[in-house]
Amino acid sequence: MRACDISPIFAPVPDLECPPQSSRSHHQEWPLGPQDPKLDGQEVHVWRIDLLDVDERSCHSLSVAELERAHSILSARRSALWRRSRHVLRLLLGRYLNVEARMVELTVGSGGKPALALAGRSSTPTQSERSQLTFNLSHSGRLALCAFTRSGQVGIDVEQARPAPGLSALSDRVFGAEEATRIAALVDPGERERELLRGWTLREAALKCHGAAEATPDLPRASQPWLHALDPGAGAVATLAAERANLTVRQWSWHPPR
Repeated sequence: MRACDISPIFAPVPDLECPPQSSRSHHQEWPLGPQDPKLDGQEVHVWRIDLLDVDERSCHSLSVAELERAHSILSARRSALWRRSRHVLRLLLGRYLNVEARMVELTVGSGGKPALALAGRSSTPTQSERSQLTFNLSHSGRLALCAFTRSGQVGIDVEQARPAPGLSALSDRVFGAEEATRIAALVDPGERERELLRGWTLREAALKCHGAAEATPDLPRASQPWLHALDPGAGAVATLAAERANLTVRQWSWHPPR
């Protein structure tokens, strides 16, 4: 992999990687994922989910706390997409842990980042197995991405292409004056919006990797994670952040069982 031309928001951003040049105009391949994924210590797995493929009637794995959280989302569409994203997250965790989705016990960190609860039922994986597996989830509209690794913390963020006037107004503070000026100088409005979203995913993925809340100031240089650009297609942009550098990234699509 070579250095990517995605502009950093933490200056400088180390080890930023991007897809091969040939994939710039066509989204990367996301083949159907395995039912029994094998995750070694040198890998991070990323799953792409179309939330409209998830049958709402099948979302029976969520906990009481998750159902309450979904109920608190005022938009019915957003609430449904949130439920579906959490259901598929549980299904995928079940594959890695070899348990049923409803048996996966989750907790929430101080920054709102979900994690496996270390104290599980006797029928669930051991504490050692749980502590090794980390994950993160992001969704934007109908598109969700889930990342899994056994090599430290991981964060992921995806944003679908859309007008982002609020983000443009915050660009000086979020990206820094030099980068904000470069983005503002782009003639094509579509390219300008895409660069804003791309920079935002870099920031959010890095913060999520460290379990920090959105309001957290930018990370100091010593805390910057390894960043890897993803192309999920459908006009979306995404970034993967990992505590450990130079992991092998494997990416798949999730589809409902037939």
